[in-house]
Amino acid sequence: STGSPIDIICITLFPFSLKDKAKIWFHALTPNSIRTWEELQKAFLEKFFPPARTNMLMRMIQNFTEEPNEAFTGACDRYKDLINANPHHVQDEGQLVGYFYHGLTRETKQFLQMMSGGELFEKSPEQAIPYFDRLSESARNWEVNTTPDVVKRGSTPSSGGKFQLKEQDDLQVKVANLTRKLEALEMQKVNEVTAVPVVPNVPPTPIVPRVEEPCLICEDPIHSTRDCPTLPT
Repeated sequence: STGSPIDIICITLFPFSLKDKAKIWFHALTPNSIRTWEELQKAFLEKFFPPARTNMLMRMIQNFTEEPNEAFTGACDRYKDLINANPHHVQDEGQLVGYFYHGLTRETKQFLQMMSGGELFEKSPEQAIPYFDRLSESARNWEVNTTPDVVKRGSTPSSGGKFQLKEQDDLQVKVANLTRKLEALEMQKVNEVTAVPVVPNVPPTPIVPRVEEPCLICEDPIHSTRDCPTLPT
C-alpha cells in the first residue's frame, strides 16, 4: 500500500473491524488490487452501500419526523441510528441539526426552547449536537422503570406533552396506599380507646353497714353495745 502513515495505519487496522460477509469479502479481494486507503473506502462502500441504499438513507435523514407520542429520547436515538447507518453521508452538521429540529413536533420544539432558555438558535451546530445528546440522556433518566413502548401505550399526555413523567402515576399509587395505612392505624387507635375491658365474673363483695356507735363491751364496730352477743339474753 502507498500513502501517508495515517492511511497505512487505517488499511492495516481495517480488517479487524470486519465480520461475517464483510470479512469474507475483504479476504476474497484480488491481491494488490487495493493500494490506498481511499481505494479501500470506495470499494467497501460500493459493495455494501450501493447508491440506491445511500439515497434511501439520505431521504430518511432529510425527511425525519418525530412519531406521535414518541419520547424525545427515542426520537434522538432513532435519528442517530439513521446517521450511523449512512456513515459516508456528505451532509454537514448544520444540515443534520436542521433536519432533526424541523422533524420534531411543536410540543418538542417548545420543550427544547424552554430547556435552552430561548437560546437554542444561538447555538452553533457543533454546540447543538452535544446539547441534544445531553438533553436526551437527562430525559432518559426521567423514564425510570418505564420503556419506550410503555410510554407510547400510556394514558393521554397532559399539557406536558411527550415529557409527562410516568413517575406521577407511581407517586399517586404510593400516596393512596399510605393514606389507607394511616386510616387503618387511626381506626385501630379508636377501637383501642373505646373498647370495654372484659372483667372476670367475680361475685360482688358484700357491703357491711356500719353502726353509729361501736360496741363498748367488745369494741366491735359491727354492732352496738345493746346488741353485743356477750350480754345475756
